Amino acid sequence: LTAEQAAIVSDLRKDHQRLVRIVSELLNMAQAESGKLEIQHIPFHLDAAVEEAILAVQNTADQRAISITHKGIGELPAVLGDSDKTVWVLVNLLGNAIRYAPAGSAIDVMGEETQGSVRLAVRDQGPGVPLDLRSHIFERFIHGHARTEPHAGLGLAICREFMNAMGGSISYRSEEGAGATFVLTFVASHLDQDSATD
Repeated sequence: LTAEQAAIVSDLRKDHQRLVRIVSELLNMAQAESGKLEIQHIPFHLDAAVEEAILAVQNTADQRAISITHKGIGELPAVLGDSDKTVWVLVNLLGNAIRYAPAGSAIDVMGEETQGSVRLAVRDQGPGVPLDLRSHIFERFIHGHARTEPHAGLGLAICREFMNAMGGSISYRSEEGAGATFVLTFVASHLDQDSATD
């Protein structure tokens, strides 16, 4: 291909990816609203889900020189839930963090065990959640700061649906101008790690 043709193909590929993301969000929300959301409740380890999610967004992060760190996830006990849905939630949170964080910054994924539950936190160094959106951040069709590409504004709403369906929750801490931290809470499986399924 000539340079001009290659640029056109690249633009078409990006448009296709945007449309796939939007349609995927709409389908996921439609499933949740109709009560047909299929969620597994089986033991799995979060380290595999975290690594899969990071791998899915690594190229995008590399383009903006953003590093993603994850510490202590492998030492966490197994949790009950749906591994595939957890990866979807993490990809969404990491994608948002990459989109809003300044180039050359870092995103941290941290885990901790609490009584009867396990938490994952995704922390970025972006502008944080605007004050006027904080009480609506998990509602449908809500967008953060001005975006350069179209989104349905359903990502965080679907994250909440997925986490609630798994018996967990999602919350956030944010100070405008000082980044945002989204926290996923899972039910611990209480099974030996060797008997859990990744």
